[in-house]
Amino acid sequence: GRGVNLSKLESRPIPATPWHYRFYLDLEGNAGTDPVRGALAEIRPLTTELRVLGTYPKAEKERQ
Repeated sequence: GRGVNLSKLESRPIPATPWHYRFYLDLEGNAGTDPVRGALAEIRPLTTELRVLGTYPKAEKERQ
């Protein structure tokens, strides 16, 4: 592994294209860091299309 945690994976059918699916995933990490860049580079040849929709800061836990 690359030390990247997958937190969510969803598949959705692509309209008008039977048996073809689009996958959406959430992972822990920043798209600008080496582990995430490496993971994305590794899966890119296995896909017909790969888009990074955004990178968001991790929510901090509230202290009580």
